[in-house]
Amino acid sequence: MVNKVLKLSPARSTEVILKYGDIQLTRFANNAITQSVAENNLRVAIRVLHQGKMGRAETNKTDPDSLTNCCEQALHLAKFSSPDPQSLPLPGRQNYEVSHSFFDSTQACNAAMRARQISDMAARAKSQSATLAGAHKISLSSTSIGNSQGLFAYNKSSEATISVTANRNGATGASHANANNVQQIQPEALVDSAIHKALLSEKTIAMPSGDYTVILEPLAVLNLLSSMVIDYISHVCPFSGTALQNKLGFAVGRLGKQIFSQNLTIDDDAYHPLHQGAPFDGEGMPRMPVILIYQGILTQLVHSRASALHFGEQSTGHALELPNPYGAVPLHLVMHGGNSTLDEMIAKTKKGLYITRFWYNRMVDPTHLLLTGMTRDGTFMIEDGKIVCGVKNMRFNESLFSTFQHITELGESVRTYDEESGRIMVVPPIRVEGFHFSGPALR
Repeated sequence: MVNKVLKLSPARSTEVILKYGDIQLTRFANNAITQSVAENNLRVAIRVLHQGKMGRAETNKTDPDSLTNCCEQALHLAKFSSPDPQSLPLPGRQNYEVSHSFFDSTQACNAAMRARQISDMAARAKSQSATLAGAHKISLSSTSIGNSQGLFAYNKSSEATISVTANRNGATGASHANANNVQQIQPEALVDSAIHKALLSEKTIAMPSGDYTVILEPLAVLNLLSSMVIDYISHVCPFSGTALQNKLGFAVGRLGKQIFSQNLTIDDDAYHPLHQGAPFDGEGMPRMPVILIYQGILTQLVHSRASALHFGEQSTGHALELPNPYGAVPLHLVMHGGNSTLDEMIAKTKKGLYITRFWYNRMVDPTHLLLTGMTRDGTFMIEDGKIVCGVKNMRFNESLFSTFQHITELGESVRTYDEESGRIMVVPPIRVEGFHFSGPALR
């Protein structure tokens, strides 16, 4: 298909990106399936370069006439666009690592199999006087990218996601799991975890505003890190060379400096065993592992070809499809963990809060990483090394500089999925001192 489009294009410099997606989704509520849907689509994106100008057009029709029209539209847009001083010639042939992100077992998980798993989960919940709501999703995708300079790359992946919220007497608890191989997900364990949190939440108390010792589950850690990766309001990725070039984001003036606790190290690694992402980026460049933060020091940024050229660096293979305002984005974060278990962290805490997840997170001040948000689906009071009761949801206002400067313990890093943002990260649970809550959440 890529070669077919390249032959149809009237432009000398043409790039073609094909993205195929097959999503199968089963939703459930009150211990019963409420919806089962499937959707598949092929997106063809054509980008052409013409006299220092760029044009891009897309279609989901693959007949010769539609593809020809799309190619001609891209060239037409390029001819009437303003010159782009950052426009670079298309890259040539590249070499890529191998990604093992597709599993036949995930592809084989059809609607009937999902229904059986949900039925078993519901029966388990009923035996504990709880009701379940959530979703069981299978995603199959492939990406091809090629251009008129001989570059070609292809990757296919599979992904399974099960999210569960348990309700018992009005109290809720949530659990989520995501894996390339559906057989690595244990639905029964998700149900038990969600119900356990709901049981602990049946008796809740309100807590005053103030600074607390907090123990954050991996999902809560992911929720905080997500806010550091992309600022959707300002259209900035602070970890990118593009942001630094434009003097935007928290990295300005802080590269090479100690900004977090010495026990914090964060990589971006698409080849990590728990990630297995595509080995190329939106420009067709090979992805490189990058150490973003090493022992609390902001050491590196991710680069597109344009920002790499500006700084005299090499592309790190993190660019999004062009054109885009972000430049490059680290999509495969790995936060290094430690040796502590959650039980050990709880046992060492005289008084504090145990947090399952955050939501409605919004960046108030991106330069100082001041974030606001709320707890959800499982917030608990810790006294004398034990969880004693649930806590009504609370709003926080906290600088992530402060949060990640006061990490006292880390657990084992695990693959973690957030259904609100769709992000996947490999992160540990952590214990943090002095996390500020401004009071109860109003929702």
